[in-house]
Amino acid sequence: MASLDSVFQKLYRAKHHFEELDQELRDYYRSDPVKFTPSEVGFNIGGQVPARMGLIAGDALQCMRSSLDYLVWELVLASNNQPQRKNAFPISLTVRDYKEQVDRRKRLDGIDPTACALIDALQPFHLPEAEREKSPLAVLDNLTNINKHRRVLLTHLQRVVLETPLPFPHILSDFTGTMPGGVKHRFATFGFFVAFNEGSVSGEEICTALNVFADYIGNEVLPLFKKLFEFP
Repeated sequence: MASLDSVFQKLYRAKHHFEELDQELRDYYRSDPVKFTPSEVGFNIGGQVPARMGLIAGDALQCMRSSLDYLVWELVLASNNQPQRKNAFPISLTVRDYKEQVDRRKRLDGIDPTACALIDALQPFHLPEAEREKSPLAVLDNLTNINKHRRVLLTHLQRVVLETPLPFPHILSDFTGTMPGGVKHRFATFGFFVAFNEGSVSGEEICTALNVFADYIGNEVLPLFKKLFEFP
């Protein structure tokens, strides 16, 4: 019988990757990768951010993207039809591309019209053009395509002037100097954290970004479809 079990299992697997990434980040921060030198160079990073950060993030994102394809598979079953290889969850920035996905590639064949309407309404092309590429579904699709077909997702160590505590693990480093008379003074405190270095999420803390996608799918997308799996 059709159900959302496999969809939630895929999201749960993404949670495991998230937990692994969180531990890797904490270990990396404890390795003290930031070195401060009182010169024009400023802060030096001891080597590149380990590639495993992008690898683990990519695995988590892939699970989230796959959960949407699983959803389409189950929606076909819920309509008493047999899913096909062509079935998948379309994500489109333009009406033309969406029609290509649905009409020619038959991504939603076998799905109840109510479900099709819900998927249509979620599409980024309904947003103003300037906002489409920044929508959660569009960013998720872009990152997973990079991760699946091109390369490891890029990350870097982001630096911010720390005015309020950061809500995630990070590195603290003080910028200090000597005032006239030999008095040492702290001019600023900097926070360092691993961030994505990709498109519209460039500069965003890596786990925070992942949480945005997981929250969107789990709390905004999937609840729309629950009623379609309530059978008499």
